[in-house]
Amino acid sequence: PEETRRLEARYEGPAGPIVPRALPTPGGALSLEYEPSVGDVYYAVVDLVVDEAGEYLLWWASESDLRLWIGDRKVLRRRGVYGRAPREGFLSLRLPAGRHRVVARIIRGATDGGLYLRLLDANGRPAPVRWSVEGLDQPPPPPAPSREGETPPPPVAAGTPVRGTLAWVEAALHTDPTDGLAAWIGALLQKDRDRDHARFLLDQALDSGAKFALAWWTESEFSGGDPALPPQHRVNRRLQALEKVLALDPEHLLARLVLAAVATRQGRYEEAEAHLAEAASQAPHAVAVLQARADLARAQDLSVVARRYLEEAAAAHPEACTVWDSLLSARRQDEDLRGSDEAAKQLEACGRQGRLAYAEHLAERGRLAEATEALRPLLEVDPASLRYGLRIADLLGRQDRAAEAIEILRPLASFWPRNPTLAVRLGQLHADAGRDAEARTWRHRALALDPGDFALRRALAFKEGVPLHDHGALDLEKEIEQAQTLDPAPEGTDAVLLIDHATVDVRADDPHRPVILERVQTVTRVLTKDGVDQEGEVHLPEEAEVVALYVRKPDGRRLEPELLGGKESISLVGLEIGDDVVTDYIVSRGPRTLGLPGWATSPFYVRVFGMPLVRSSYVARAPKALGLEVEAHNLKVRPPTEEAGSLVFRHRVAHATPLFREKNSVDADEFLPWFRVGAGVGPEGYAAVWGDYLVGRAWPSPAVHAFAQAALREFGEAPPAGADALAKVRAVARAVDGVVRGDAPSNRFGDRAEHILERGRGSRLLLTRAALSALGIPSRIALVRPFQADPNPRRFPAGDLYTYAMLRVDLPDGSHLWLDQNVRTAPIGKLRRIVAGQPALLLAEPGVPGERVTVPRDPVSQDEKQVRVVFDVARDGRVQGTGEERYTGFAAALLRTGIEQVPADRRRQVVETGLARAFGPITLTALDFDGGSNEAAPGEPFAFRYRFDARAWARPGEGVLEIPGGTLFPAQLSKELITGSERTTPLLLAEESAQRLEARFHLPEGMHLLEPEPEVNLETEFGTFHRRVRTEGAEVVVEEFLRLNLVRVPPERYGALARFCGAVDAAQGRALRFAVPAPKDKAGSVSRGTVSVRRGVTARAPTAWLAGAMGLSR
Repeated sequence: PEETRRLEARYEGPAGPIVPRALPTPGGALSLEYEPSVGDVYYAVVDLVVDEAGEYLLWWASESDLRLWIGDRKVLRRRGVYGRAPREGFLSLRLPAGRHRVVARIIRGATDGGLYLRLLDANGRPAPVRWSVEGLDQPPPPPAPSREGETPPPPVAAGTPVRGTLAWVEAALHTDPTDGLAAWIGALLQKDRDRDHARFLLDQALDSGAKFALAWWTESEFSGGDPALPPQHRVNRRLQALEKVLALDPEHLLARLVLAAVATRQGRYEEAEAHLAEAASQAPHAVAVLQARADLARAQDLSVVARRYLEEAAAAHPEACTVWDSLLSARRQDEDLRGSDEAAKQLEACGRQGRLAYAEHLAERGRLAEATEALRPLLEVDPASLRYGLRIADLLGRQDRAAEAIEILRPLASFWPRNPTLAVRLGQLHADAGRDAEARTWRHRALALDPGDFALRRALAFKEGVPLHDHGALDLEKEIEQAQTLDPAPEGTDAVLLIDHATVDVRADDPHRPVILERVQTVTRVLTKDGVDQEGEVHLPEEAEVVALYVRKPDGRRLEPELLGGKESISLVGLEIGDDVVTDYIVSRGPRTLGLPGWATSPFYVRVFGMPLVRSSYVARAPKALGLEVEAHNLKVRPPTEEAGSLVFRHRVAHATPLFREKNSVDADEFLPWFRVGAGVGPEGYAAVWGDYLVGRAWPSPAVHAFAQAALREFGEAPPAGADALAKVRAVARAVDGVVRGDAPSNRFGDRAEHILERGRGSRLLLTRAALSALGIPSRIALVRPFQADPNPRRFPAGDLYTYAMLRVDLPDGSHLWLDQNVRTAPIGKLRRIVAGQPALLLAEPGVPGERVTVPRDPVSQDEKQVRVVFDVARDGRVQGTGEERYTGFAAALLRTGIEQVPADRRRQVVETGLARAFGPITLTALDFDGGSNEAAPGEPFAFRYRFDARAWARPGEGVLEIPGGTLFPAQLSKELITGSERTTPLLLAEESAQRLEARFHLPEGMHLLEPEPEVNLETEFGTFHRRVRTEGAEVVVEEFLRLNLVRVPPERYGALARFCGAVDAAQGRALRFAVPAPKDKAGSVSRGTVSVRRGVTARAPTAWLAGAMGLSR
């Protein structure tokens, strides 16, 4: 419409045909409150007829994303989708006489949506204009020339708000930026129009040292409703501002009343009473004071006292509507009918809300006809109000006046043809009026408008006497008789799943939003006492329609449980060994949003863990126009067939043996046989879904702007004006690390960036993106499919694949920087091994579609655990150790995060306990952490040093001193990875960090390595291991290096992995034996004896023991 400047009779939209409709706009207000969806794009078209050329002011107000054209000129662009923008304003227009086409493009977003327009004469006279919807299907005629032979200029927009007192504010601040009074006045003027600008001006007023109470009162009002603050922070900020108000003006009545109200809500009644006593001393009969005292009394359950205060307020201030509203509630509670009638009558004159309250009171009293008549004036003023129309129709229906109710709702149905609530109500009213055919039509229309309304679908099936879903369903009693269990049951099996049957019926009430009806029928036979405990609690989906649920005894008797709502599970009664648990229920899934077109079922597994399946079967049916595809994994299936105009898929499996969980397995979906059916968009569809969800969450608010500038000043590598983009990214990342501490995975997208900044908790990624946006650096959020996720191709969207969130920063030279902030102080621009080279989704943004990309393979972070220990060995076996453990890359960031969560007084205990596990009884004599402070820079290594005395680690013998094997920080790969001689499922190796060891044994004179140690070098598909023991002067040096590859080990290669692990463990488990020269006797001869060395006893130390103590993975 903005191009053709006229309305067509019909348009084709993503959800079907669109027919323009005329809507009444009382007072110039267009509301989209009763439209069912968010994010939709709407066009509003109207003609502005100007009788006299001149200067005009267009007053607009909207919270939606808005574009406005007058004639062929765009005069307004409000970017509400991207974040907060001014909610209202004025435009200066020079309009010639004639008809001007006004076109508004509205993106509703997450608000009710709408637009308010009003045209005023710039000189204050009554504007000679009118609005018209006649002839909108034709282009408007050109405006009449203002003088003969002269064509008037097109309408133009000044593009700036009308200058009034705001112009004075700007002039005053230009002259003196510290003028707190001018800044405060400007904040008042902008508070309801542009909150960000008002916030800036108010901060400027307070920072300039405004010493008047009104400025801090404005701050209290602003903070109390500031969406940039989390809810509790709003309360705290408001209380702080109010305390400053009272410090400057102890007699500020409103401040005391607000403090009293907050204290009342928080249960601090004595504090509230103190504030109200002070307020009452200033204005004992003020309506606000009496109302506040009544609220406090009511909170303390002193209803008599509360009513006394309200009666006093009503007598002194009969015009106070809030008092009559509270008094109406109090008199109802006291069952004072006459008094409540009086209070309700007083509310009739209190605007729309008062009249509505009056009508509701009449309805509660049973005076339905009077209530109906009381509401009619409201509908006359606002004829498109669904709220008033539905309430009047409800009252008429209760009076058996269904025909009149239908006439009330009929015009509303033309105003709001997409509202399912209205369609449901019209269906019910037609049924009440005996018009069954019309009732059925309206109910089916309601179902097409809201296909996911399962309750309506059930009710409609019941009224029409048809099964809700019986296509492909089984006769369970007959199937139980025919089913044959596995005989004998596998050892360790507590139950057998005799029947696992699912039927899917796809309904296309709205072909653009199909709904899945899924019926699940299972029969489980209990074999052991543990099976009774496991199967005795049944968990069903929350909105499941239960067809059957019972315990079936071997003789055919049924024991049905009591179905109680509100419980997470259903407890079966009388369940014993040999009984069958029978479940049969129907659930409704969908529809999906229009941003994720199509449909898909949940996975259906034909082999499961711990339980054999005697019969597993599946039937799916969908209309041919929708399509039906099968995504099968680890099994072969037949393609769908066409039956009676539908596509049908069937699959059946008999006697599936159970699987048992094994340690370190890949994700179960990689090896279990399963399938799902569906049609439509693939996995990339989530890029649009997540993109819609994140719109506005990384908006750079004024607080984020200030944070970003402060980051440049504190951490920038160059002055802010000259800092390049990479330096800015580093500065912002370090500042974010300083604000958001602890464990904060980036894929927690629940908060807004400004809330994360205020709380110091949440996604570092969102805050970083907002700060970079404030600095003019573009970036996009990417969801990566990490190495651990199932790598097999998927046909349908799967939310469990793309789970690792990163930020792709677009640098000015066209390159990209991949920023990983899942761990605080992580290296900037480095990639973890689990994401390098992996597929990713760039999330969609307004005007930018989602995109499938691949994360670069370089630069990969070099994550290492480097251990260097020097042992001073005495002849008698006493050992003094001095060690340093140094972690680099993401390993350093992970361990630093864990250390920060451990209290400082417990860190020494953790280290001492870990060393004692390796070296036996020790005394920790020194401990120092380096790089573990909260001020650590991104990518900074983490290290700690220690010194200890080990009294029983080395084992002295006759002429020999033995260092037990397996105690120098062993990997213990066999213990970690090998669980038996064979396995049935693939094993996942996803260790990212390498381990490097250098252990130096400083030996006394005369001691030496008893026998040379063989060098070990292993290079396999599973990893790399090197070990060398050498003599360097008076020292024996042990050097080791271990790096495991990222690899999936299939069962047939499990033996090779076991041999690799065994070789590594054997090399690390070799004891070091030092020759100890015999002491000389007094004659100078050497005393000889028998060597006695204990063999086969080795101590064990856990891998990465400190990380384990911190609760971190290796």
